[in-house]
Amino acid sequence: MTDDRSRRFEQDLSAVLRRAAGDGAPASLRYRLADVTASPPLERRWLFAPPLRWAAAAVAVIALAVLAFLMLPHENVGPTPTSSAQPTASGAPPSGSATPTSEASPTATPSVSPSPTLVPTPAPAGWSSLTWSKGVALADGQFLSDIVPWGDGYVGVGGIDDASGSDPAFFTSRDGTHWTLVKRQSWTKTDDLAGMLAAHVVRTGNRLLAVGGAVTNGPVGPPTGAAPLWMSVDGTHWTSVDSPTWSAASTWPAWLLSGPGGVVAVRSGTQPLVLFSRDGSTWTPGTLPAAEQAILMDAVAWSGGFVIVGRDGQPDSACCAVENTPPPPGVGRPAAWISSDGLHWSEAAVEGDKVAGAALRQVMAVHAGLLALGTAATADAYDGKLTSWTSSDGRTWSADPDLKLPDGIGPYPVYAADGEEALVVGFHPDSTGLPVWATTGADSWARLAATGAPLADCAGTSNCLRPMKAWPVSGGFIVVATPGSMTPQTLWFVAGS
Repeated sequence: MTDDRSRRFEQDLSAVLRRAAGDGAPASLRYRLADVTASPPLERRWLFAPPLRWAAAAVAVIALAVLAFLMLPHENVGPTPTSSAQPTASGAPPSGSATPTSEASPTATPSVSPSPTLVPTPAPAGWSSLTWSKGVALADGQFLSDIVPWGDGYVGVGGIDDASGSDPAFFTSRDGTHWTLVKRQSWTKTDDLAGMLAAHVVRTGNRLLAVGGAVTNGPVGPPTGAAPLWMSVDGTHWTSVDSPTWSAASTWPAWLLSGPGGVVAVRSGTQPLVLFSRDGSTWTPGTLPAAEQAILMDAVAWSGGFVIVGRDGQPDSACCAVENTPPPPGVGRPAAWISSDGLHWSEAAVEGDKVAGAALRQVMAVHAGLLALGTAATADAYDGKLTSWTSSDGRTWSADPDLKLPDGIGPYPVYAADGEEALVVGFHPDSTGLPVWATTGADSWARLAATGAPLADCAGTSNCLRPMKAWPVSGGFIVVATPGSMTPQTLWFVAGS
């Protein structure tokens, strides 16, 4: 082979390898290809050219095989939770885009819940510090109850309570702190929905689904019938969903979860109900197996499907023998239910004894799998001494006495999780600002250094900030808090690093 042919061979080989690897290939592979295809020094070329050509070809074959292996899909090997709160923003369809054709919801058949589909686990985010934006208060009478990332911003649902009455309301925001009212749902005097708000919103495919929730100024408990449903393709224009299967269920859900394959609506209380829908229009009830009775206390969607936690036993008493004392806790075992498709459910194995007050009360998706907080003993039911449970797959839960909640979080902390880290936003009279702790679910909670955290100002109870809710989003989380007077709501974007 002449020098010209040799040079062309090396140039062609280099071009092929670079095109095959591309900019998306791992840096180590791209650098190795550069080493392999680089021409040797001119004074050594005549001696080493043939061996180098064969070596380059061999390494090229190996490199291409490695690259193909990296690019091909593989069997899933471990859980990566995703937050029920949709932690990352994703592209929304342009305004006015057509709504896709709905699929029929599957018919429920008795079956054992399939095992959750597990996916590779990435390295934890590991935030060590936070930067708080300037807090922005909502307009008088406006309040948010739920937020979801949408397009290059956010969509929120909630309500308006003013001289005209209390109505559901829909909002949009570019930064998570400044919100614009885009729709107020006014009811006629004949509607049995006085004081009702829009409580939950989730993304399902390229649409948004919202559901009505708790009554604000109306009678105790939700109105009769089913909660209203709304759907939107752009976050601005909302239409009511007419669903006979939803109306027949006559439910006001405590949680609305978007996960693998569709949406799950969960009603808590002494008569729990789980509904599944692929499209938000056709709903099919699921069944929660329980040795005694399923008492539901929290729910989350994650990469393996859906998880509901609570107690298998009796509910807490609804009334008290002595005024201003907490009701006696119900007797039962801490419990969890898991489903990979939202329709077929099985009860998980949860470590714990049958005692009064035992329950899993909070569940979050984290790097280690799933993290639950609850009570394992009667004495801990109402004094804030929570026990931690962890699970890698949702099917088996182990109590983790070493993963204790941090001291000083206050009596009413707010939790959030993004599939990697769980966060707790505390409230404490001695704090100069709202403190935040984080964990990946496999070690202790660590307090995060913070810049610009709002002053709690708890010297006077009327001004003491109380966190109400936190939503994980791309790059951080959004916090809403209120002063002691409960109005107005103020929002911050908290960036993690």
